[in-house]
Amino acid sequence: MFISDIALLMLGGAISGFLSGLLGIGGGMILIPLMILVFNHLGFSQNIVMHMAIATGRAARD
Repeated sequence: MFISDIALLMLGGAISGFLSGLLGIGGGMILIPLMILVFNHLGFSQNIVMHMAIATGRAARD
């Protein structure tokens, strides 16, 4: 994982937190698509990318 990937995830977390506080939307609306992009960029199989993004979002929330 490169520094740019970590920075992208941190930026997504900051935007998600801001929108959650401002509008009351869930963070999954922002973070799940962002994680899908990052996982695709890292070269994970297309068969598991969606499952990984959803599972990571749920694990971070619980």
